[in-house]
Amino acid sequence: MSFVGLTTCYFCGKGKDVLIDKRLRESRFPDHGKVGVVDMSPCQECEAFMKQGIILMSIRNETTQEEMQGPIPNPHRTGGWVVVKEEAVKSAIEDGPMLDFMIKHRFGFIADEAWDLFGLPRNVEIDNRK
Repeated sequence: MSFVGLTTCYFCGKGKDVLIDKRLRESRFPDHGKVGVVDMSPCQECEAFMKQGIILMSIRNETTQEEMQGPIPNPHRTGGWVVVKEEAVKSAIEDGPMLDFMIKHRFGFIADEAWDLFGLPRNVEIDNRK
């Protein structure tokens, strides 16, 4: 019986933290001990990206309010993922609650239609070595 699981970063989907708990059961984690997302704290790499700018992630145009609510929003992501300087986000997003959220929390979701309109890249490997 395993008491160890690997949590997933909410932002990038990579492994984040090791979770050790006597209540864990192997049968609960069929994907080799992967627990999934348990909170919205970023992994070290995403935290570094958030210091550089704002993480943007693409989502379906048909995203519902229900998908965006709750303690951990769960919209259907479509693969776009970039880090954009705060100044660029401020110039592209009109003042209001959405911009305020992005600046405060250092991430945001963009519907596919707007993603493509802005010409943001998809499926590009990120290199954080500086």
